[in-house]
Amino acid sequence: MYRKFLANNPEVDIVAIQLPGRERRMKETPYLSIKELIDVLYPILRDRILTDRRPYGILGHSMGCFVSYSILQSLQNNRIRMPSNCFLSSFPPPTCDNLRTLWRTNDGLTDKEFQEELSKWGVASIVFREPYWSQFKTLLRADFSLFDKNEELISANRLGSGIEKVVLIYAAKDQMVRRGIVETWYDCFDADVEIDIVGIDGKHLFMENPQHLREWESIVSNNL
Repeated sequence: MYRKFLANNPEVDIVAIQLPGRERRMKETPYLSIKELIDVLYPILRDRILTDRRPYGILGHSMGCFVSYSILQSLQNNRIRMPSNCFLSSFPPPTCDNLRTLWRTNDGLTDKEFQEELSKWGVASIVFREPYWSQFKTLLRADFSLFDKNEELISANRLGSGIEKVVLIYAAKDQMVRRGIVETWYDCFDADVEIDIVGIDGKHLFMENPQHLREWESIVSNNL
C-alpha cells in the first residue's frame, strides 16, 4: 500500500513493520501482547533513530495506534529523540475511559460471536468461510488479544518532548471508533503539541478502498 506514496514522496523512507503470523512471516507464532511486541520492536527502532539523524514520523492505524503509543512512551522514558510528526487513525488511546465498552474481549467468545465482532470492524464475510476461516482464525484471535490486554500500556505521562505535530484521523463510517473516541488522544499529549483532526469518508478499514487510501496519502503527505 506504500508504493504509490513512496513514488509521490521520493524523499521519504518507510520502515514498515511486518508482524509474525502474516504474509512472509506466516509460519511464525503471532504475538499475544503489546508488551511482547514492544520488547522486540523498540530496540530495533531505537537503534535506527540513533544512527539516522533525519527527522522522522510515526504512523499507526487501528491496533497500530496502541503500538505507536507504547513506542512513544518508551522513547520518551529513555530520552531518545522523539518523532517530529505522528499520525494516528481509527483507534482510541489505551487511556480512554470507556475503552471496555467499545468492543467485546475475544477471550471466551465462540467462533460465531467472534465473527460478529469482526464484522463490526469491517472484516469481509468471505474470511468466515472455509478454508479461509481455518487459515486466519488463530491470527485474528491473536490480533484481538493485542488490544484486549491494554492495562499494562497506560501511563500517566503525557507525550511531548520534541513532537511538533500530531494528526488524528477518523473514518466517518467507522461503526466502532467514532470521531469523539479518536479525539480522546488530545489528553495524551502536552498542551504545546499541535494537534489536528481530519476525517476520511470511509469505514474502519478505509485503506482497502483506493479512493480513501488516496485521501489518507494526501493527509500524510501534506503534514510531513
